[in-house]
Amino acid sequence: MQAPIFHVNGDSPQAAVRVAQIAFDYRQKFKTDVVIDMICYRRHGHNEADDPSYTQPILYRKIKEHPSVATLYADRLVREGAATTEEVAAIRQQVSQHLAAGYDAAQEQAEHYELQELSAVATGEISSFCPRTAVNQQVLDG
Repeated sequence: MQAPIFHVNGDSPQAAVRVAQIAFDYRQKFKTDVVIDMICYRRHGHNEADDPSYTQPILYRKIKEHPSVATLYADRLVREGAATTEEVAAIRQQVSQHLAAGYDAAQEQAEHYELQELSAVATGEISSFCPRTAVNQQVLDG
C-alpha cells in the first residue's frame, strides 16, 4: 500500500490529536493515503444495546475495571499540575451542561410525528393504484 502507518494509544487524547494532525499534514503535502492505527477498545461493545460481556467476559471485565479516557486524562492533568481537581470538576460540569443544552435544543427542533391508524383498503380500490400483473395460465402452458 506504500502508506505511512501511525500507531497511537487511544488512552492518550493528546497523542491521538497529535497523530491526527501529523496524518492530515502528511496527506495535504504528499496527496497520498495515511493510516492511523488506534489501539483502543469499545467500553460498551459495538453499540449500547449490545452486551459484549456474554461473548467476551474476561476482556470486558478488564475493560470495566479500566478507568475511562476522561478519568485518565483528568488524573494526568492534576498529577502534572496543569489543573487542580476543582478545575477538572468544573470543566466536566461545564461540558455536561453544554451537551445537555445542545440536546435540549435538538429536542425543541425535532419533528414529532403523530401515529395514524392504517385502515384496510377495499379490494375495488386496489386496482386503481396497483395494476394487474398476473399472466394468463394459457401463456404459461404455451
